Amino acid sequence: MEREQQEYAPRYSLRERIRHAIVGVGCVSIFFAFWQWWALPQWSEFARTAHCRTVLGFAGSSVMLYVVFVAVPLAIAISLGAFMVPAALRSIRARQYPPPGQKVHGKVRIRTGRIAVVSAAGDLALIAAFVGIALWGSQQPRQILEQAQPKRDATCSGVRSESPKAIASLDGEAMREGTLSAGGTR
Repeated sequence: MEREQQEYAPRYSLRERIRHAIVGVGCVSIFFAFWQWWALPQWSEFARTAHCRTVLGFAGSSVMLYVVFVAVPLAIAISLGAFMVPAALRSIRARQYPPPGQKVHGKVRIRTGRIAVVSAAGDLALIAAFVGIALWGSQQPRQILEQAQPKRDATCSGVRSESPKAIASLDGEAMREGTLSAGGTR
């Protein structure tokens, strides 16, 4: 019995892999710092008073739910899809996974034929799953808000909802006066 010679995809050099690792760690660190010190406090403040606010004429609680159920899965699908879809389509056309000429970080055996198409289709299915979650999620806020009766309480009197133009002018005035701080309320 003769065993086929295994082919492996071309690998990045050690220098390229180190550079990719440094860039990746740097990007993740910047995103984490942005999330931890600005976005999460802003989101927490908004979530605490969402039932009192409006954003572009939409209730704040519905905006919050649509961000969680629709915007986040779509952002993940778009981010992953930008890298995975072109490679998966090249793999399907060439019936080779990873596609011809694509470098990899580790030792990856080249798959050909039906197995290569199934592997590439798995990448496309992952993207489709996130789009499906977003489609499913687009129905959930309406159902949640129909069942919940958001109450307006004493905290709502201190929260103002403004149009985007008014918010921009308020931010400009507050910045000139030095009264607007990061994470502060309007």
